[in-house]
Amino acid sequence: MQHEGGPPDAGRVDPRISARMWEKLQHDSLRDVLLRASVFVTGFELLRHSVVLAPNAVAIGERDEVEPHHMKFTQFVDGRLVTTKEYLRHLEPFLEPGKRPDYYLAGGRWLASLGVISSDEVLELLELRKYRNRLAHELQRFLLDPDVDLDLRLHSRLTALYGRIERWRVRVDMSLYEEYAGVDLPDHEIASGTLLVLQLLEEALSSREERAGSSSPVTPRGDET
Repeated sequence: MQHEGGPPDAGRVDPRISARMWEKLQHDSLRDVLLRASVFVTGFELLRHSVVLAPNAVAIGERDEVEPHHMKFTQFVDGRLVTTKEYLRHLEPFLEPGKRPDYYLAGGRWLASLGVISSDEVLELLELRKYRNRLAHELQRFLLDPDVDLDLRLHSRLTALYGRIERWRVRVDMSLYEEYAGVDLPDHEIASGTLLVLQLLEEALSSREERAGSSSPVTPRGDET
């Protein structure tokens, strides 16, 4: 039987665990977890596309066989990656022989070979994917289990890595135009539309939590360097 203003009768459950679970099930706490998880999963899809499609920034598009006047680039079609020979030429050295192609990992290694990210950050990309899968497939644990919390350090790292890759891509695009030759813009003046959206979502969440004095079940935010 539920008691007004407190946890229900825990029965045989340790009352301390019951109290912690009850606290986690409060409206603000549930909302914080759901919002943060949703933004992370959204952000990861942006990051995944950016990493996998990164070679498009330097690969020369192939002529489309159906419409020869169009250039064909690797892209996602209905969620499936459709590759081109030029794209594979860049990534093949970074794919593991005999295994199912992991274009996300290969894209990360390719970016590391160019110095866009470090080899340690390639491992971070894998950590971010593993965490995303936990959020997507074990969301109930983040909502209900008092011992399972969100890790805002990873949320912060996702935004930082995505920002770095997107700024690199924008700089590559700029180098194709004569009017930008020799122009070296600082990072804070470069942002893609999707990066701005992700940053605005993160800032809105942080601002809301600060205003509410939120005590949501999350670990401290990590360094974004």
